[in-house]
Amino acid sequence: MKGLIYLSGEYPDLSRAELEGVLLSMGKGVGFKVEDEIVCLLDEEVPPGLAERMGLCHFTGTVLEEVTGGLEEISDAVLETVKKTGRGRRIAFTIRNPKGRVCVKPARLHDLLTGLIREEGIKLDFGKPDETFFIVLGRTNLIGAVEGITDRPRTLSRRNRFLPFQRPVVMDPRMARAMANMSGLTPGESVLDPFAGPGGLASECADIGLRVVGVEVDPRVREGAVKNLEHMGVGGRVRMICGDSRELPWRLDEKTRGPFSGIVTDPPFGRSARVEGDSPLELVAGVINRGVEDIRKGGVVVIDTIDPYLLDLLEGLKQEKTVQVRVHRSMIRHFSRLRKVH
Repeated sequence: MKGLIYLSGEYPDLSRAELEGVLLSMGKGVGFKVEDEIVCLLDEEVPPGLAERMGLCHFTGTVLEEVTGGLEEISDAVLETVKKTGRGRRIAFTIRNPKGRVCVKPARLHDLLTGLIREEGIKLDFGKPDETFFIVLGRTNLIGAVEGITDRPRTLSRRNRFLPFQRPVVMDPRMARAMANMSGLTPGESVLDPFAGPGGLASECADIGLRVVGVEVDPRVREGAVKNLEHMGVGGRVRMICGDSRELPWRLDEKTRGPFSGIVTDPPFGRSARVEGDSPLELVAGVINRGVEDIRKGGVVVIDTIDPYLLDLLEGLKQEKTVQVRVHRSMIRHFSRLRKVH
């Protein structure tokens, strides 16, 4: 039996890196097959809770049938699948066409399936179904049952404009969620964010169950971050320190001293931020290199940068994964996972 993960299309490379991290955190390794750019398959059922943990995903499910051919072959296979498992229940179905192939028009397939299913006396309810089936069109058409759905509206509700404390430039919460998941860490482990800002990345780490120590140099921003974290319901899992990360303020309190399982951070350079004295690269590299001393051996660093030269300045770390996301024509963000080797 195969499991299917249908990723979101906004940032395909980042979404696959996020999936890899989530599977690592669930002890499943990273052995998935990319069937299409945003369609990934496992040789086993998808672990429970995977869809709910992800940010850049639509749904997960179990593949029940694989069929080639056109409209008639697909509709017959779907009908047989629904008849086996859907009788006596209210069902729905979703048709996905990840690469926009036109050999089968989704609208025609939808209309045909609606008629055939109703002729069988099976109840269709696209509002509150008991079970939802998927049809993913491709070289081989995949038919199956949806098992988990990512709560994308909840993630998007954490966008900057919906928060009590807002900043001019903040990371998209879907990207922040992907960064948190790239760490591959499990709930209960602790991370340091030495450039926490208004708390967006810290909130995503906390929402997947990590314990976070965040550092912000500006007292006003630190207080705003506390408000945001409380607003998002994760204040109890994040300790926000006001201080300069170059002075390692997390070492001053036994409750924030570490050792940490990792560092997950979105540094300030390339944005409207104070870096007082040092160049942005020097500041970030210096803080990360000192912070790495306070994470366990084998711990991870997940970092976002617009200047990949930063990675060459980091010490005692092995680069495991880097993906690029073009934010706009003049800016590419590099998301990297590195592991402490000494």
